[in-house]
Amino acid sequence: MVQRFIVDSFKFTVSLLSSVSFIVLGGCMFSIQRWVSAGVFILLGLIFAAVAAIYGTIVHISSTGITKTILGLKIKELRWTDIAEVGVAGTKVFNRRNPEKAGSLYIYISETTMTDQARFEMMLKWPPLKKIFLIYNPVRLNSIQQHWSSKIQTYNTGDLRL
Repeated sequence: MVQRFIVDSFKFTVSLLSSVSFIVLGGCMFSIQRWVSAGVFILLGLIFAAVAAIYGTIVHISSTGITKTILGLKIKELRWTDIAEVGVAGTKVFNRRNPEKAGSLYIYISETTMTDQARFEMMLKWPPLKKIFLIYNPVRLNSIQQHWSSKIQTYNTGDLRL
């Protein structure tokens, strides 16, 4: 059975609505011949469309592996044997001393084994476009654990215990 999850539905929805709003405003500015304003609004709309594409990616989890798709187009596919590490990490890397402030938690799937320094750099440059990731949710993690028998790594997860 294949399970499908959107990477982060909240960020996808907000960035998609922002993108559409900016493009509509750009069209309005274009219609009243405000060329610079139209260009700025359309550029902002395209930036938010790119963010919507990143967070609107669909992750398919099956018995053969994990696949990442955008609008039905396969972007990346990893077999379970190709995966070296699955982990959960928090985005607020500078609040490690305060466990309640770990930031947003994400599940990441990596083709290489990572050190703490590599995890720190990944979270500092979030989102990692070359890795498969999705927002943490116990249902999503359980779906991965059904197929992944190795240890789930944690980095800056605050009070979360797996």
